[in-house]
Amino acid sequence: MFSLIVFLSANIVPAFAQSEQAAESAQEQAAAAQPQALEELKVLTGEIVQISLNKEPKMIGITYEEDGADYYFPIVEDTKVVHKNSLEELSVGDIVEITFKQISKKDADNNELIDREAKMIKFVRPAKQEDDLNAR
Repeated sequence: MFSLIVFLSANIVPAFAQSEQAAESAQEQAAAAQPQALEELKVLTGEIVQISLNKEPKMIGITYEEDGADYYFPIVEDTKVVHKNSLEELSVGDIVEITFKQISKKDADNNELIDREAKMIKFVRPAKQEDDLNAR
């Protein structure tokens, strides 16, 4: 009887270990199949073309000075403002530097999805005044 118990336990333990390994392997394959997100901190400088603080989500839009493209960023609760006391002091035409978190991932059809979130808005200089433009 003792030998039968030893024989059964010797055969059950390796089978249990194999099923655990198979489960871990399946979990690793499932994780690899899910799209991986790439998270980066980036910086753009440009002119404010839109700022919306009265409705959720709060947003800021700038025209990037390098390529002239417009970029829009949600403003979150922990977004820092530098060289101004509050977001309310910023206005269209001001030049700002925005540090933002960009999360890139692919959907099921392999299309790239990009989410951006403003982390810091640094005031660089005020909007050009009409007199400055007419003097040129």
